[in-house]
Amino acid sequence: MLILAVTLASCLKTETGGGSAVSFQVAGNSSLTRSYQEYRIGYGDVPFGAYAWFKGNEIGNDSDFMVNQKVSYNTERMQWLPEGKTYIWPRSGTLDFICYSPYMDTPPTISEDRIVFGPWNPTENPGSDLMYADKCYGLSQNPDAYYYTDVPVRFHHALAKLRFNISLAWAEADNGSSDKTRWEVDIQSAKLRNIHESGTLTLMQEGGEWALPDNRVWQSSGSVKDIDLNTASLTSFTDTQVQTLADGMLVMPQEIVDGCVLEMVATIRTYSDRGDGYKLILTENPVQLSAQLKNQAITSWRINQFTTYSVRLAPSLPQEGYTGPVTVNFDPAVESWASQTVTITVGLGL
Repeated sequence: MLILAVTLASCLKTETGGGSAVSFQVAGNSSLTRSYQEYRIGYGDVPFGAYAWFKGNEIGNDSDFMVNQKVSYNTERMQWLPEGKTYIWPRSGTLDFICYSPYMDTPPTISEDRIVFGPWNPTENPGSDLMYADKCYGLSQNPDAYYYTDVPVRFHHALAKLRFNISLAWAEADNGSSDKTRWEVDIQSAKLRNIHESGTLTLMQEGGEWALPDNRVWQSSGSVKDIDLNTASLTSFTDTQVQTLADGMLVMPQEIVDGCVLEMVATIRTYSDRGDGYKLILTENPVQLSAQLKNQAITSWRINQFTTYSVRLAPSLPQEGYTGPVTVNFDPAVESWASQTVTITVGLGL
């Protein structure tokens, strides 16, 4: 992980101090921030919080410079600026910065070498994609570095994300003759069972970068719970077309416990064609379907990891050409969501 330590230009001179005002550069394909996405593209004008510490040239001169300062985007100046107050670069000494997102009136616990998120419950805060930025060391006003004037901020995701891509494993089956069978499946409700909802993440500075906990998971608090999922966007499953459930759902990074399942309640309609067209022969309702979310391919939902479960509803025994589970893909880039895909098959019991 890159330690961001750059010198800043002397522009935007103030009338009083002769120094320049402190502003922020949030990602944007900069060679200095090395981020894959400009913050505003993914998060609009969501304010973030900033801490800064003054480091004097003499022993005993160190002090707080910013404490949970709200930083917002100024559309007129097209800059990220401290809200309600102008900060001027000191004439001597340097500044260290730590930022987090989104801004909170009651912030994480942040000191010069530690960030503590939590206790935090993503289910109760569904729109809050918690992020922390690399610590910036030794920044100062430098008239010679006129090409760059802002504090570089590169955020990293602190939570994990899930999505479920659901489809029929195949649209139609036959017995080698003219007889054919097809199915329609309606999912009325779905929930995640036995999931840890809340916990705490502690990050410590080691060698100029944030040390993540073992296995990149949070320290869970409390017992496991069930979380209802919104199925309103799902239509009838009549073929192998994929529909997505809980797309981008934020969850606490955790070890997946035994018994953690995606549980669905469905109506299953079976149609048969014996050479004279398809006719409905059986309706089953309600049918409880269950998909185990822990297997050899995946045992945890990790910090900065976006896990996609490919759920294939199998109306009958696998037939020739069915590839079956399991596909796993990883993207090791820390600053973007790492991607993982897991294929699981749910038998409909027919």
